[in-house]
Amino acid sequence: MELDGVENLKRLIRPYLRAVAPKIEVLAEITGTSPRTLQRQLRNHGVNLRQLIETTRFEVASEMLREPGISLVDVAMTLGYENQSNFGRSFRRYAGISPGRYRREVTCRECTA
Repeated sequence: MELDGVENLKRLIRPYLRAVAPKIEVLAEITGTSPRTLQRQLRNHGVNLRQLIETTRFEVASEMLREPGISLVDVAMTLGYENQSNFGRSFRRYAGISPGRYRREVTCRECTA
């Protein structure tokens, strides 16, 4: 499997987020490349594995936060965070706002659209 871009890897990473994020060796085996080749391909796209995992976590969290029936604790646990506080700090670092505020703003925007 050739790496068309980071989007393919993000799709591969998603199922692993609940547990421990996959190591570069696992992803390299899945994509049919060596770990070094995969690292080079990621670097060519301007990211490393840690950044790719965090971006994927944020994207999945953003999707889940659009669903009002999913609690913040459930989002945190689904994405492999030890607790809601760690999830909140990580989300805030990426988005600049708390997960709760993000949910309120997205919900408000969707109501007025």
